[in-house]
Amino acid sequence: MVSGKGVKILREHGIEVVEDVLREECDAVNEIFFHWITHNWPFVTVKYAMTLDGKIATRTGESKWITGEEARMDVQRERLRHSAIMVGIGTVLADDPMLTCRLENGRDPIRIICDSRLRIPLDSNIVKTAKEVPTIIAMTNFNKKDNREKCEKRHILEEMGCRIISTKANCGHVDLYTLMLKLREMKIDSILVEGGGELNDSLFRHKLVQRVKAYIAPKIFGGKDAKSPVEGWGIPTPNDAYMIENTQIRRIGEDILIEGRVAYK
Repeated sequence: MVSGKGVKILREHGIEVVEDVLREECDAVNEIFFHWITHNWPFVTVKYAMTLDGKIATRTGESKWITGEEARMDVQRERLRHSAIMVGIGTVLADDPMLTCRLENGRDPIRIICDSRLRIPLDSNIVKTAKEVPTIIAMTNFNKKDNREKCEKRHILEEMGCRIISTKANCGHVDLYTLMLKLREMKIDSILVEGGGELNDSLFRHKLVQRVKAYIAPKIFGGKDAKSPVEGWGIPTPNDAYMIENTQIRRIGEDILIEGRVAYK
């Protein structure tokens, strides 16, 4: 009984029905499901850990570890909560991650790698475990010059268990809107993004992010060349900022988590 039919039946039988009791709180408990049912579109959470001066790595690229163990375990719970996890190829090349759920009896999310030029190493942890953990590699369509080389590597990756999705190029990168359409067709209802600043910027510019989770550690890295959570083009004026609403602040160990919903103009 949906679309108000159940309420109508109850009222017809003389039962008092009060609607919208604690609606916001209830929606927040199952926001992924409601977003999927309402919009038929993946719910995207951008997660990152940064220092007090807004760095996600040192100037040498080191990032393990910014936050403490308790905050990192909270991230594992988020991996369990989402259907898929997404990163850019830069994260794979820098960290060679597994992107699995480390909780006991946890379910591994589907791994999605945005790799426009198919640079992922065949001996990376992602590729080596693709037959055990569902893995999607998103790339751009072939150019004539590199058609043969990419075809050969794509074939090898598919034999090793990776599923390859190709999109048109958008400024030289995977077209994220097209990718989301294809992920929707695969019934992937939610994605936890743990990528770098370029991927995050592109997701915000395409208005594809629903929630932000920022883990902040009481540390200072400094360095003008140290990476930040959102890079890329950025916005031209403060009035153009992406606003975060219904923010919540929680202490996790020695770290602080700030999260909220993205409100686009």
